[in-house]
Amino acid sequence: MITAVLFVVAAGAGAIARSVLATSMWRTAAVNIAGSFGLGLLSTWTGPEATIVGVGAIGSLTTFSTFAAQAVDSERLQGAVYLVVSLVGGIAAAALALSL
Repeated sequence: MITAVLFVVAAGAGAIARSVLATSMWRTAAVNIAGSFGLGLLSTWTGPEATIVGVGAIGSLTTFSTFAAQAVDSERLQGAVYLVVSLVGGIAAAALALSL
């Protein structure tokens, strides 16, 4: 039961942080890249802590739906750059975290 409560609290905190931080296309990219780094750091965690922090907090902080909508709604070149920066940046951030 405590895991469920902590999960809800972490998810709420992540969602609030996202609404404050991801106020533009490039801020969304930065939040998602930071989230990728955080998930990379958590890759060795197991148990309820991994679920609470990884899925609850970081999962609600990052946002695929906003990322996709912003890419589609932007001008073609800007959207393409945004996609590349977000995807390459996220993969690189996760790889960096995994290497630490």
